[in-house]
Amino acid sequence: MGKDNLFHKVRERKALDLDRKKQIRQRQPRVLIVCEDSKSSAYYFQDMAKAFGLSAVDVRGKECGSAPSSVLKYAEQEYEQEKPSDPYDRVYCVFDRDQHRSFASTVEKISALETSGEPFFAITSTPCFELWLLLHFDYVSHPFPANKRSPCDQAISELRKKATLDGYKKGIGGIYAKLSGQKMHDAIKHSKRLLKDNKKTGSDNPETNVHELVEYLASLTKTSK
Repeated sequence: MGKDNLFHKVRERKALDLDRKKQIRQRQPRVLIVCEDSKSSAYYFQDMAKAFGLSAVDVRGKECGSAPSSVLKYAEQEYEQEKPSDPYDRVYCVFDRDQHRSFASTVEKISALETSGEPFFAITSTPCFELWLLLHFDYVSHPFPANKRSPCDQAISELRKKATLDGYKKGIGGIYAKLSGQKMHDAIKHSKRLLKDNKKTGSDNPETNVHELVEYLASLTKTSK
């Protein structure tokens, strides 16, 4: 009898947890953000979601590996796993071009998923996420070529020259708090301008669409109140 009561209590608790999740979803879409490893981008979006009060946003990083193909594979697995009970409304795959061989093919696969009606979106940066951080300070349009130092190392080197990010390195937390507010609005403006200018020149180095995810998360703050 005692075991039966315990079983029913556990089942009731699970049902209540699921109901609570669904109540949250009535106010907020459920969003999955999958980033490369446990790098700065994962910490950045975790901090942003927390600052915006977005409890229905899940950010993953260390679980999926660093290759773009690994990011997508993990995102698809999580999406399919949650689909029967409490599906994600949007799935964002955040990864760098850097020197990844699977970059282009992964972007194509995500585009195909989106075209087929699946809620997948590619959030990419060339050469890397640090470009998005640089855009908080200035409009950056010069290319990051491959030479003795990788393109990403060059971007990080520039970032370290900024007073608020002295000593920056990948995998560091607390970046969002340092760059929120007006700096974030400047980054959105600069990022959009860069995409527009790149269409004219045919260039994609540098380039990022991180602003699309940032603006989407910001829009969710209205539905969470």
